[in-house]
Amino acid sequence: MARWKVIENTSLREINLDLSFRSGQIFTWKQTDKSEWTGVINRHIVSLKQAEDGKVSYALRNAAANAKSASADHVLPTLTSFLQLSTPLAPLYKKWSKLDENFKRVAPSFPGLRVFQQDPVECVFSFICSSNNNVKRIALMVDRLRQNYGVEVGSFQSETYYAFPTLQSLAKAKEDDLRALGLGYRAKFITTSASQIMSKGGEEWLQSLRQEKDNSIVRSQLTELNGVGAKVADCIALFSLCQPGTVPVDVHVWRITCRDYRPDLAERKSLTDKVYSSVGDFWRER
Repeated sequence: MARWKVIENTSLREINLDLSFRSGQIFTWKQTDKSEWTGVINRHIVSLKQAEDGKVSYALRNAAANAKSASADHVLPTLTSFLQLSTPLAPLYKKWSKLDENFKRVAPSFPGLRVFQQDPVECVFSFICSSNNNVKRIALMVDRLRQNYGVEVGSFQSETYYAFPTLQSLAKAKEDDLRALGLGYRAKFITTSASQIMSKGGEEWLQSLRQEKDNSIVRSQLTELNGVGAKVADCIALFSLCQPGTVPVDVHVWRITCRDYRPDLAERKSLTDKVYSSVGDFWRER
């Protein structure tokens, strides 16, 4: 039996697991029960569960890890960092509602929608897979990368879980093998970007971008990677590199901005680099 532990200071206003995991920012956590999600943290299979009162609990699913009572406490700092629980969400909702009538109107329908801080390596390659893709297919691609190049960490509910592959294993992968897994033209991006990151200093280089205060510098660094454009770079920065001022802009964000705030931007026929920057700057300045 799993030993569930309550995470302090959690409520539906602070984190809504179902909304957050379904928001399209992360692709490898799976819903394993009602209001329960399971994924891999530091090679532990971790489940998060939200009770009706909003409190969130966690449990380790690896048989070996559960045998050691201290293991659950050991993974908690990384888990709380992943969930960004050090940043209270309710005061931000209150502040944004005062500043924006549209946000005030829709916010009650989306309580506790929280941005996660993912492992940077996994986030880079997840969003390389996101190019011209949908959430279901992205999740399938990332799962196949894990299964074929990652390390097995255990099983839960008859499903085997894997750690995300290392940069070294992705750099050594053969493009034809990746294409056979369904990655298509992204296969070359995977191997090349892994090699590029290693040449820049590997995971330490990615971690160092978390200290950068200028999100435009982070974007310019990331867009040097093969297969990473402005939107993918901004997704990586927001979801894994501690860049809360980053605004990934797609056609949906552009259209909402035009409809509700800046109709002048609708005069453009496509989402050019200039329009992308204008939309992002508009939201950063609000």
